[in-house]
Amino acid sequence: MARVQKSGAYLLMPWARSVTVWTRPQPGQPEERLDVAKQLAATTADRVEWAQAAFGLGKRRVEGLRLTAFRLPPQSAARYRAALRESQRRQGRLPTPEALELAGWLILITNAPVAKLPTAMIAFLYRLRWQIELIFRQVQGHPAAGPGSRRRSLSYAMRDLGALAPGGLRLLVACPRHGRLLAKTPPRDQL
Repeated sequence: MARVQKSGAYLLMPWARSVTVWTRPQPGQPEERLDVAKQLAATTADRVEWAQAAFGLGKRRVEGLRLTAFRLPPQSAARYRAALRESQRRQGRLPTPEALELAGWLILITNAPVAKLPTAMIAFLYRLRWQIELIFRQVQGHPAAGPGSRRRSLSYAMRDLGALAPGGLRLLVACPRHGRLLAKTPPRDQL
């Protein structure tokens, strides 16, 4: 994340629950560790945002990020919670109440300012990443698919994603499962 920020690019990715989140309740006050699960359990809102958050500790600490949580529809939340319970059952454990609460939310991190990436647009753009993954699967499964055709398909998908991004915003699309950058949206003048 720090490398992306230094490069001047904007990122949009899911929050890894193992990463500690820090916020300041009021400007000038000391930072406090944010108990995300507790905060989300206490709200009735469908969307919660922490505009200035820091992530991690020590050398790996990254500041100036937004953490945004979107409540999942009841059917989706139930499906994720059932999968969590099953996963924990196979390991001989019970899921914690915090883990069950977090399973009902889509929690994303971005370093894009609100002026460039409004909160309402965050979940929309993140869902588009699934379309890119579907293109990869489709192209990789085709018998005639070679490296060039994969690149072209990704190029078209990123062009379409770039056309939807607000105000010339350049996004990095990361693959959470593999921890690598998939692609960047092209600049507006190249769409």
